[in-house]
Amino acid sequence: MRLSAKRGQEISIFVQCSGGPKAGKTEKLQSAWDTQWDENGIAAIPRGYTASLILSSTLVNDVILKLGCEASGWTIENKTQDSDAFNILSCRTSTHWGVPAQDIKYGLTSNFYVDGFDISLNDYPLTLTIKQEDLLEQLNIYVWWEIK
Repeated sequence: MRLSAKRGQEISIFVQCSGGPKAGKTEKLQSAWDTQWDENGIAAIPRGYTASLILSSTLVNDVILKLGCEASGWTIENKTQDSDAFNILSCRTSTHWGVPAQDIKYGLTSNFYVDGFDISLNDYPLTLTIKQEDLLEQLNIYVWWEIK
């Protein structure tokens, strides 16, 4: 455990989990966080609150999201760069998503027609981007699916 005070405003307590990816590399953790908070405009404690709990993106990605998604048959690949102040995750599953072809006649002169399709969600993963746009806003999760 390490303690850090930022400009006399708050005290940060850093707790390292056993076996984490930064094991033995935490000597400059406080200064790295202070720099990241300053450069990205992130408040360690948002206005209107008296405390906050900040979890590392590695813990959120590798433990919470990854294990939760794997239990549902999805795999998660972390696409986040070390310098990113947000998370990008690629999500795959072995299931297929399909829509059957439809040719529905309605009224006297109208047809509703859709070409059917069957797409492997392993070949075309969903992408999640998790970030906070503004200090005063809630966290946003963007999901998109690109088929090329």
